[in-house]
Amino acid sequence: MDTRVVIEDSFKELVEASSYKNVSVSDICKKAGISRKTFYEYFHSKEDIVRSYFERHTIDSMRFIHGSMGYLSPEESMQSQCTHLYYSIKEDSDYYTRIVGDGLGDSGGVLVRSLTNAIHAYNLEVFDRIIGDHEDSWSFDYAAYFFAASQAMLIKKWIQDGAKVPPADLGSLYIKMASGFWAMLHETMSRENTSS
Repeated sequence: MDTRVVIEDSFKELVEASSYKNVSVSDICKKAGISRKTFYEYFHSKEDIVRSYFERHTIDSMRFIHGSMGYLSPEESMQSQCTHLYYSIKEDSDYYTRIVGDGLGDSGGVLVRSLTNAIHAYNLEVFDRIIGDHEDSWSFDYAAYFFAASQAMLIKKWIQDGAKVPPADLGSLYIKMASGFWAMLHETMSRENTSS
């Protein structure tokens, strides 16, 4: 098995048995059967593991969904991906709940930063596939970050509230809040394709 995956899975088990703040790098190394040197060859910190686990379990499958559903409109594709995002978090809700913790320390910040960074990178990939090289690329970078940060904050609140809202309903709400941008992007791309 891949050492990175062993570290991620060991970390997840330890967090679920205790909490994010109570798990040390030494605990992870012991559980994974690796040295500290090996740990640091793969990760800089526990926060890096949170992002890597999220990318492997959620973002990778969102890439697959986006790539295999080219027949969907941008709004339908976003709805499908948002719903998948929330279902994925819901499946691992014990893990994510223990990362957020009581919300008083930085654990909630760890989750928000990790998810924001991973979703931002993914959003940039999606924008690049949709619009390619564009004169306002800086604006798409900021939009990608805005949507990533808003998703991460919404997920944190959802987890703190016990993830009681069904994932599909949360996805629908997010799409309603974000649909103006997607409609504008779709209209801009249609106009540019027509004029070409």
